[in-house]
Amino acid sequence: MRRCWGCLSAWGNTLAGLSISASWLCVSGCSDDGDYGFGTGTVYTSQPVPASNTAPGAPFPTPANTTPSTELASSDPIAPVEPQSSILIVDLPPDAAPLEGPPAATPTSALDVSLPASAAIADLPVVHSERPAKPIIGGTLLVSGDATFAVAADPDRDQIYVVDLNEFELRSTLELATDDEPGRIAEGMGRVYVALRRGGAIVQLDPVENTLGSRWSTCAAPRGLAFDSARSSVVVACQSGLLQRLDASTGDLTWQVQLPVDLRDIVVTADRYWVSRMKTAQLLEVDPERGLVGAATMATVYPPGSELLNADGSFPTSPGVHEARVLRRTVPLPGGELLLFHQYANVAQLGSADYGTGVTGGGVVHSAVAQFNVATRHFEPRGALPPGQFYDVAIRRDGLQVAAFDLGVSSTRVLHTAWPERATLDAMTSGTWESLTLPGQASALAYDGQGRLLVQLREPATLMVPGGPSLELSDDSRFDTGHVIFHHSTVLGVACASCHPEGGEDGVTWDFIVPGPRQTQPLQGGLLATLPLHWEGERADVTALMLDTYVSRMGGSMPSATQSKAFGMWLDTLQLPTSSPRDADVQQAGRALFERAGCDVCHSGVNYSDNANHDVGTGGVFQTPMLRGLGHSGPYMHDGCAQSLTDRFDEQCGGSKHGKLSDLNDADVAVLSQYLESL
Repeated sequence: MRRCWGCLSAWGNTLAGLSISASWLCVSGCSDDGDYGFGTGTVYTSQPVPASNTAPGAPFPTPANTTPSTELASSDPIAPVEPQSSILIVDLPPDAAPLEGPPAATPTSALDVSLPASAAIADLPVVHSERPAKPIIGGTLLVSGDATFAVAADPDRDQIYVVDLNEFELRSTLELATDDEPGRIAEGMGRVYVALRRGGAIVQLDPVENTLGSRWSTCAAPRGLAFDSARSSVVVACQSGLLQRLDASTGDLTWQVQLPVDLRDIVVTADRYWVSRMKTAQLLEVDPERGLVGAATMATVYPPGSELLNADGSFPTSPGVHEARVLRRTVPLPGGELLLFHQYANVAQLGSADYGTGVTGGGVVHSAVAQFNVATRHFEPRGALPPGQFYDVAIRRDGLQVAAFDLGVSSTRVLHTAWPERATLDAMTSGTWESLTLPGQASALAYDGQGRLLVQLREPATLMVPGGPSLELSDDSRFDTGHVIFHHSTVLGVACASCHPEGGEDGVTWDFIVPGPRQTQPLQGGLLATLPLHWEGERADVTALMLDTYVSRMGGSMPSATQSKAFGMWLDTLQLPTSSPRDADVQQAGRALFERAGCDVCHSGVNYSDNANHDVGTGGVFQTPMLRGLGHSGPYMHDGCAQSLTDRFDEQCGGSKHGKLSDLNDADVAVLSQYLESL
């Protein structure tokens, strides 16, 4: 297959000696070996355009107005062209004639990929964003307490937007450091606070002056954020399990406690902090002075007699067992209770292609909402959402309406319905949802003071009211084909992100009839360096993975070869959660034990894997997993036999056949486990 490429946006001054200061430019080239280096190619420039349109972000000429201007030999120097935000890749048959111009799929502006709302995977242009598009996390939009302004965090562009809601206009765009990745937002004492997920900090902003204020260092991976007005403090929940309280004026650390890992959101009530854990769908009850005092877990749901009946009162397609997993959002409800937006996973035994056995006609993973009574410590399930992978939820200020969204290939589906006053068998699965289809890819929802639903789009970067005003936040495109494939819902109502939230894993050990129990593997940390894929290493590359999982199991349409390539390229950009530095003495002692036990024989190299298959006494021959990011990815082993890293050294997880463990005592195992958690 002959592979060709071209740029979506490239304004610059010189390429191979050509002056293009007043012209749009696109470099197109082809390669017969699939590499993306520039070989012989054609430079395409537009007809001259007005000087006012020659700045970055100006509208691009349409492909019809572009013509080839010169031929480049493979030896010609090609100077970098800035800014170049994306690369377009197309497949051509080996005997194809030279391109007569940029491919037809080339967008005509940085914000428009020219796709209809009903677009399918086959319609996607193949685009890989030069700056990695971040997984969707939800919860990046806040409406102020007085409802006069909104703050939107943009992890893709490392920016924060302040929007005047009365005039519906952009007050300010606040620039952050590259890869800060702003996330959750909190408000208090006339200030707004934003967690920088990869920046390891909290940044303060003044919404009146529209300026950034102090930046306070915190844990390496802050996730949840809330304001404690009783203590004039900002409360931070960290991926590592650390819960911190900072003085809201100075940023000084005034209190902290170590909780279990994988913290997500915080809700502050009169005398408690309620902290969610993502994968286990747990709520931790924390006394603001004494620390952890309890934990609440949603009960396993057995469909017969449960709230998960179908709308017509029948039982779901698969009777199985549905466990609450992946608690994506926890938000306060009027009256002091909590809304929990989570997933159910069908953990009954599944066939190898059995991903379409969920409730309400959906897949094995489906979104649901529940209510938590803080007085009784009781969960009240509200039911499953319609089929689809939903990413965020919002509740109207009067508590009478709830909204959520999922993603198509080129559009966003926003559903909203009345919030039921009490739990009923089919309260939210009875077809009462109203559906809106919006162009683009949403990232967060919120209601304003007038009860209007606000939708934050990540691509194109926009804040909009469905059926009302729309405000462009940035003209810097972050469209990426792989990102779209990963997040969109297939016909079974599942997405790659269903089992791999944020590119990680859901902590579920799926019980397949064949090949048996399999733990979800994380995708972060450089997937392409770990080929072949899956526990047995039976999938040679991403294309094989797509055919097996995305098409055969999830019901997706088979992408083209270049779409699969773009998907793999995007997966390869997924970053591991940032880890805090560990004690140097423990690190040194742990490394010595790692080598003494022979772990480094198979767990070698930068990723701690030889990418080979071995029998380590766990019932088969399995691929050596990468150990980087291990502290965030339990349970462990192919069958989830180890709930913790310490458990991995038990006989049920291979015992002495899985390393030289006979001379390791309990203290050694503890130190070695700490070392593994730090990788």
